[in-house]
Amino acid sequence: MTDSRCYLDAVSGQPWQAAAIDSLAAGARLSFAAGSGVHFEAATSRNLVAESLNSLAVSLGTQASDIIAVHGLGNACRIAVSGVTAHEQVAISSISRQGMLQAAKAVAPELKPMSVDGEGFLERFESADVLIVQAGNPEVGTLDDLSTLRAQHPKALMVVDATEWVGRMPSLPDGDIVIARASSWAGPSSVCFIITNSSLGRERMPSMNKRQRSMIAPDPVLLVAAATALENQRTNAHANSNAFSTIAQLRQEISEINDVDVHGHETSRLPHVLSFSVLHLDSEALASELDRRGFSVGSGSACLSDDGQPSHVLAAMKRLTHGNVRVSLPLDFDVNNVNRFIGALRETIDHLRTSTGVQNV
Repeated sequence: MTDSRCYLDAVSGQPWQAAAIDSLAAGARLSFAAGSGVHFEAATSRNLVAESLNSLAVSLGTQASDIIAVHGLGNACRIAVSGVTAHEQVAISSISRQGMLQAAKAVAPELKPMSVDGEGFLERFESADVLIVQAGNPEVGTLDDLSTLRAQHPKALMVVDATEWVGRMPSLPDGDIVIARASSWAGPSSVCFIITNSSLGRERMPSMNKRQRSMIAPDPVLLVAAATALENQRTNAHANSNAFSTIAQLRQEISEINDVDVHGHETSRLPHVLSFSVLHLDSEALASELDRRGFSVGSGSACLSDDGQPSHVLAAMKRLTHGNVRVSLPLDFDVNNVNRFIGALRETIDHLRTSTGVQNV
């Protein structure tokens, strides 16, 4: 990547922190042996994993025993809801990520996702035994009102997708079981965590022996990198306040472009995510043309399901489902690129509207 390029797709993964990269070599020298052995090298690997979990616990303000390290977001979603029983009433937001919706439907086949309004807020949450909610939607950024949901359903198990919250916000969100992803704090995107945040959460997590945990665990070297990145991120809190104001500026300027629909709530949102749709244009064409001009963004095509349907998030919100672009700022984003991006976006939209004959539609 050249200096002229600007990466704006942090939700898909972002450049690792330098400290995380530096930890790889040291981790590889110490954790090459499987931790299941009885010899010194195996014990060294186990100790490295334990130290990483302890570091994560300090960063998250919890206990190492309440953290399960998991390889892959799909596995994390599945395990987080695996304690739900067939007779329980489950409620989930219709704009939850596809992996969470699929995991929820696997344990509750009759599940009917709850509707949302045009900004992504839940319109109504039925009484339920299990609430599956979001500390920030990864596509449009809108935050579920977790404190209100907790007050309205004090005895319900609350499972929270916090994959874009943890590492960006100062503390864990309210919830019994919380899912985090290391890419949110500029660590490896394949490393995820399930955090039990209450006695109810601990009771409802499946019991797993050492072998079962090892089968879902990330490589110890990547776990070290994830822990190192989060520890380092705790000292860089200013990046998140900068991100919030930068997105506010982008939101204002993009909303002034003709026939552009900006999604999500203006202030009750993740600090680093912005989504918008451009009338009459194709998502992939927009992303490709911006890429040609040196700007990497998330396109609507990334949200397409296997059967080619458009974003289920925007469809549920009753917003434009074509011409969708998602901007998500990495932690090391240079604010000097804001004006460059706005200029490139305006040029891209004008170019595509002219070339496709929709300039005056």
